Amino acid sequence: MKEKFDKYWSDYRVVLAFGAILDPTKKFNFLRYTYSKLNLYNYEEKLERVKMALYRLYGEYVNNSLLSSSSMLSSNDFEAFDCQVSNDTKKSQLDLYLEEPRIPISGAFDVLAYWRERANRGKIIAKMACDVLSISITTVASKSAFSIGSRILNKYRSRLHDETVQALLCTRNWLHGFGDDEEEEESSIDDIRLSKQDLNLDVHTTCNSITLARPQMSFQWLSLVAAVWLQSINGTNSNFPAYSSQLKRLLSMSQLQLNNLALASDAGKLLGWLAGVAAVYLPLWLVLLIGSLLGFIGYGVQYLVLINKIPSLSYILVFSLTVLAGNSICWINTVCYIVIIRNFPFDRQVAVALSTSYLGLSAKIYTDLVDAVSPSSAIERAKAYLLLNSTLPLLVCIAASVIVRVVNGGKSRKIQGGFALMFAITIATGTFAVITSFNSMSSSGLLRLIIVIGMGVFLLAPLAIPFAEKAMETLQKKCLIRRDIKVHDLTNIDDHIEEGPKIENGTVAEIKEGSEVEETGVKTMLMKVDFWLYFFVYLCGATLGLVYMNNLGQIAESRGYSRTSSLVSLSSSFGFFGRLVPSLLVYISTRSKCMASSPFSIAAMMAPMAASFFLLLNPTNLSLCISTAIIGLCTGAITTISVSTTTHLFGTKNFSVNHNILIANIPIGSFIFGDLAALIYRRESSAAGSSINGRCMGAECYGTTFIIWGSLCLLGTFLALVLHARTKKFFSNAL
Repeated sequence: MKEKFDKYWSDYRVVLAFGAILDPTKKFNFLRYTYSKLNLYNYEEKLERVKMALYRLYGEYVNNSLLSSSSMLSSNDFEAFDCQVSNDTKKSQLDLYLEEPRIPISGAFDVLAYWRERANRGKIIAKMACDVLSISITTVASKSAFSIGSRILNKYRSRLHDETVQALLCTRNWLHGFGDDEEEEESSIDDIRLSKQDLNLDVHTTCNSITLARPQMSFQWLSLVAAVWLQSINGTNSNFPAYSSQLKRLLSMSQLQLNNLALASDAGKLLGWLAGVAAVYLPLWLVLLIGSLLGFIGYGVQYLVLINKIPSLSYILVFSLTVLAGNSICWINTVCYIVIIRNFPFDRQVAVALSTSYLGLSAKIYTDLVDAVSPSSAIERAKAYLLLNSTLPLLVCIAASVIVRVVNGGKSRKIQGGFALMFAITIATGTFAVITSFNSMSSSGLLRLIIVIGMGVFLLAPLAIPFAEKAMETLQKKCLIRRDIKVHDLTNIDDHIEEGPKIENGTVAEIKEGSEVEETGVKTMLMKVDFWLYFFVYLCGATLGLVYMNNLGQIAESRGYSRTSSLVSLSSSFGFFGRLVPSLLVYISTRSKCMASSPFSIAAMMAPMAASFFLLLNPTNLSLCISTAIIGLCTGAITTISVSTTTHLFGTKNFSVNHNILIANIPIGSFIFGDLAALIYRRESSAAGSSINGRCMGAECYGTTFIIWGSLCLLGTFLALVLHARTKKFFSNAL
């Protein structure tokens, strides 16, 4: 019995405390006495919380009185006005009541009659007291109140077979969900009408047969695995630095034209809203195939030009094809986001962040495949990259279109264990990618083939989760329990009330929940200072990192570093970890509720990025590798953190539009920062002794550019700290 009492009354009930306070024979003295008996060490803190909650409740009654009196003119207008004035200038009705001495107990006492008589001295507090004290106390045992057994096995259904009872419980769970305590069968006490007409359920139907009519949890995990595969091949623009130098020579482009070609891939994202519109009216598998066909055309035509199958194209056509290929990424991303968000509605932030982390691994995967096929010739490697960019996404999308679907699953008992296993596989994949990034080019042909096979095994490893779920459902011959978030969570009500209002001079201040996100539209967002701070932070952070990646091929060439593909693999592998770490922190913080604010996390990532740009002034290859790894790591982390930052600052309702406006600075930054680097590169190449066949050679080619980029990154760090200072109160309350 003691265990049951501790279970349901481990925290003091605030509403019951209100009843004691509003009883003039008890008041706070009685509460202080009982709380000190229960816990001598923290009862003062409990009393203060109850007092704050009481003032909050009283403030709501005052506000309701003012609202009701403003709708019509009556004799109550002066009463409400006088009550408001008393709250602003002197003691409130609640203060006066609490200061009065306690009425000694002498026999029976009718507390409701007391408040009816006191109404002429304070109508608002009398109404509040009558509402609170009229709440009846149930005499039903706690376990009986939450048990659903009596509604399954009643007097009309007292001889059901075990299989039928199991089927009824399973079906009820699909409709309404269970709570967190499975042993006590806690759930909402809604009436369940299990009729043959509503459920099409035969009395001899077993839970195992119902599983066939209801999508199983294994399909949820299978959709996540499909999203991981799609993201792994969707970063076709990230391998551009690996073949950009060869493309420049084959198509006879200038450095400025090459930078604008990198801009074209980012400019395709400006048309990403077309994918969102298509996803509303078309099936997801068709949206996926359309996106892959756009990339097939954009990169495929360029590949045919390189192998001389079609005549050489003008620069405008090549630019347009690159825009088309860049837009294909948005279509595949849209399908991935929709499937994951709908299939994991209660874990969507972790699931989305986990899957998008594989986007950072995309360049590494393409580079491993090219190393295995064309390890030596630079021209052949450029052709292989374009061929893979055009065909690999199409093949994977065709295969994934069969399993990418919305299954409308809920939150499962086993879902946390599945995410833990998924994180373990993902970390192992990233570790393998980092280790193999250093020796991929210098390795033998057999070792390069082993690296490709190993990466394939790691990408197939997540299939173990849906297969294990399917095997468990089959072997146990029963469906795994799904549960939704409880509609009525009584434990959270008291926690919400206990926050209490601000009390100043005995009056109730206006309450604004710090953790409540304001849904912000586009026009309102553009007028906010926080948005423009956030915009320039992203511009000087993630966008600047992407511009560096786009110029990585020319940077390596100017420094005489021939292993450009290894640099691309290195930045991709560390970018993968950069995207993964924030999702892992989100997964942990949802349980510990201890995490730094998003703007501060961005600032923490931008500081080492700025140091890396200044480290690049050192002409050694070691500094180039270290800086590339750090910039890839920080860029990936900022990209992932920005998703949650946008929702925290501006809400989720208009997230797709708001975030697309934010990332519009990517093509803007590519144009400004990339063209600035190209102009400096051309100026340095014209200097005496620093040009070879029109190419700038030497660390000074990008020296000035690195100083400018590092300074901009330091500016972005400062702006991120300013944004943190402006929003830290919100983030502390939100956590």
